[in-house]
Amino acid sequence: MAPKKEKQQTPTVDEAESKVLAYMISQNRPYSATDVFQNLHGALSRPVVNRALAALETRGQLDAKTFGKQVIYVAKQTDGSLAQADAGAEERSDEDMAAEIEQLKGEDEALGKRAARLKTELAEVQKTPRTEDLVSQNAELDAQVRIFWSRKHVNKGLR
Repeated sequence: MAPKKEKQQTPTVDEAESKVLAYMISQNRPYSATDVFQNLHGALSRPVVNRALAALETRGQLDAKTFGKQVIYVAKQTDGSLAQADAGAEERSDEDMAAEIEQLKGEDEALGKRAARLKTELAEVQKTPRTEDLVSQNAELDAQVRIFWSRKHVNKGLR
């Protein structure tokens, strides 16, 4: 007879919610309740996962989108660095931005000239025959030289 499974202790609501939220944040992908349940490998029961996802969504820690009968959950995208970047951009003066624009224009012009020079070099390289082609041409020329010399020597002997 198979050994009996030990009943695992039911986690508290807060533990379940924190486990589900940590999983959703770490994965940073949209999942249905079934996907979350399966990916947690039985650490939480299906009803506990469903309740935790619904509670996290009502608290605003997860976003939910309904497709027919299925609800897809995803962790909120709260990247503070984007807000800081926007705030920093507002504090810069017009002179600083104008100077940066001029610097970037100069870099763009230099890169454009370099790109044109590299295109010219590439065209030159592509014009030169490939090594394989040169080897086959060399073999053909050697064969022609041998034919020429053999005919020349044969013709000398006939005179």
